[in-house]
This record gives sequence, structure tokens and C-alpha cells, in this order.
Amino acid sequence: MKLYSGIDPHSNNSVVSVIDETDKLLADNYLDKRRTLGGAGPAHC
Repeated sequence: MKLYSGIDPHSNNSVVSVIDETDKLLADNYLDKRRTLGGAGPAHC
């Protein structure tokens, strides 16, 4: 199975998504850069 991913970066956050070859969404996560880069650990969505 082929998987495809994409990142939509912005200044304060990013959205990371993973789909399979049938365009089924497997993962979709919002990352708050203020939390992840500030040393507070990963943002859990």
C-alpha cells in the first residue's frame, strides 16, 4: 500500500495529513508550534 503525506506549514502552526492510494484519510494532526518549539513537548491532538 502506498501512503502519501503533506504538511501545511504556517508561522504558528502546521497541519500534517496522511492518505493512502485510495485517498482515504489515515491521519490528520494539528501541531501548535508555540507549544512544540517552546520546550513544552509535542501537542497531542
